[in-house]
Amino acid sequence: MRKKLLLLSALFFAVTINAQDTSFEADEGYNLGEINGQNDWDVLSFISPAFTITDEQASEGDYALKLDVDQTGIIPGGSIAGAIKNISNLAPSNPDSYEISADLYFDSSSNGGEIDFYIYGEMGTEALPGAAMAISDERLLIVEMSDFSTAVDMQIENDMFHNLKMAFDFINQETLYYLNGDLLYTGSLNLSEFTGYGFLKTGNGKGYADNIVTSENTLKTNQIDKGDFVHFVNQNNLHLQNNSSLKNIVIYNILGQEAVSKDLDSKKERINIESLKSGVYMAKVSTYQNTKTFKFIKKD
Repeated sequence: MRKKLLLLSALFFAVTINAQDTSFEADEGYNLGEINGQNDWDVLSFISPAFTITDEQASEGDYALKLDVDQTGIIPGGSIAGAIKNISNLAPSNPDSYEISADLYFDSSSNGGEIDFYIYGEMGTEALPGAAMAISDERLLIVEMSDFSTAVDMQIENDMFHNLKMAFDFINQETLYYLNGDLLYTGSLNLSEFTGYGFLKTGNGKGYADNIVTSENTLKTNQIDKGDFVHFVNQNNLHLQNNSSLKNIVIYNILGQEAVSKDLDSKKERINIESLKSGVYMAKVSTYQNTKTFKFIKKD
């Protein structure tokens, strides 16, 4: 992994509104053999034989994704080579949090190398790293995405499945990393939405991935009623209207960085966004009792 490859809140009660499970089983439409092309999975053609559906190991059911030793020996150093799945059709629709987890198994017969589990987003044609966790020979690694420093480097056991989970809190702008249900690290939030996830392998890393679970959550309470709140963009202004007075607004770019923060004091507000670059933004608007988060697009 390293820098080259690693490119809810207790104040609220959350309810899951969308979840997706992948265990690579036959009843999900998977077949033994190369995963490339199955259920929207994509693998570079020259390393496709290294990523297969297998019945050798599984944390649930009969099948799992096998990440095998690259027999060709031509995985380019520093490149993002692996199996990826596009989730744009499952991307968060203004959630307050988003989670993804998977069971990973590192085979002790590997001669070095590692296996990475990661999630990413896109800005235009550029893929941007969101978060990642990696396992190698008896090690688990987590990198802080704000500066790509090593946040966690700890010992784990080989030859068994471990559950790795990344949870993204869009309200508090945090990413939480879990191992087998235990919180290991809370880091910065790097992206406001995701378009895909995948598994990478480096060197002679060998192992298995199974039981992928993704879910998005929205607040059950403390949300501004959708019928009370209206927002729209007109040229270089973001217009807000609510049945009660608005208190403040914070706007974040796709990297999760604060772009605008403004105090408000009326039921109808106009926010000048002329200084923002074109792209997708996440806004969090607060009244004196509730909050509302939503996405909007700034155009040139």
